[in-house]
Amino acid sequence: MSVKTSSRGEALWRGSNFLPWQPRCKAVGSVNITSAVWTIWPMTGKYTDTDNMTQIGGANPSRITINTAGMYGIFARGQFPYDAAGLYTALQINKNGAYLDAVGQFAPQVNGGSQIPFAGAYEFVKGDYIEIQGYLYRSGGGGPFNCAAYIDVVYMGPPIVNMVREKSVVSYVTPAQMSALTPIDGDEIYLIVDASNGVVWHLRYNAGSSSAYKWEYLGGPPLLLSAAGAALGATSTWTLTPTPLKITMPRAGDYMATSGAQMNSVTGSDLLSTAFMNGAGLMGSTYPGSMTQRTTGDITVLWFTAKCSGMTAGDYIGVGYNSTNPNNSAQNRSLQVTPVRLG
Repeated sequence: MSVKTSSRGEALWRGSNFLPWQPRCKAVGSVNITSAVWTIWPMTGKYTDTDNMTQIGGANPSRITINTAGMYGIFARGQFPYDAAGLYTALQINKNGAYLDAVGQFAPQVNGGSQIPFAGAYEFVKGDYIEIQGYLYRSGGGGPFNCAAYIDVVYMGPPIVNMVREKSVVSYVTPAQMSALTPIDGDEIYLIVDASNGVVWHLRYNAGSSSAYKWEYLGGPPLLLSAAGAALGATSTWTLTPTPLKITMPRAGDYMATSGAQMNSVTGSDLLSTAFMNGAGLMGSTYPGSMTQRTTGDITVLWFTAKCSGMTAGDYIGVGYNSTNPNNSAQNRSLQVTPVRLG
């Protein structure tokens, strides 16, 4: 079992939901509220903050920021002053500056004032922030009224998807269906690439990968094309002829491609080469072709393998040829492509 440790010494066990500390923030705020005006409470003090969630005295003192994704309980209380005319009061919880939940009432006068309690449980991702907003209405207007707020934000457990999905998912999907997945680390799928030819790729999701393409290839047959051949028909020009060998990429990602051909020369000292091409043309010096120079009537088999990185869905990998004599030919040609990792 591998253990990841942050600079603060927080151990996070890969593949589990264990946290040796509980993210929690308990803070208090005070603000003057004018009748019929929603007002956000800045936090002016804190009782506890185990995950650097508050910004008291900072640029955004009203925010309680989530630094560990998961389910949180929010327990809040708004305290409003006494008023003989009676006050309608309300308490609202905002998430990222927008409404999340609220409670309101004609609060009874208690100990010279009124209180509104609030409690709820919600799921947050890292970077979300919470604010508490107050409102009061007094017939005839008036104010401002000094009001206090208390809020306790407590980590209750991992995100729901992690609690429900204790085991990885294995399913057969098409490239289009794959786009709708919401994978977690360790999920496995079988991607149906070419149903008629039985090409299905086994992939596993690696959430910890630094690559943008996190579905890693575990196995499955390659996409394969082959053709007889013909004269190259061009001199010192890269071309996909004869009869192009092109394989379209089913998903964005990194791929391994291998091409082979029997290259036939008709005159002495001919130069023949092969390389991969895509929609933008020759794939450049990153994927150099193999070369050979032969005498009249010689036959050479050229094989070439390269990693083709950063391919987009719908683009193709094709085999390009170049020859110093247009009558030279490429026979018994083949191209096969397998993924390294996909997006």
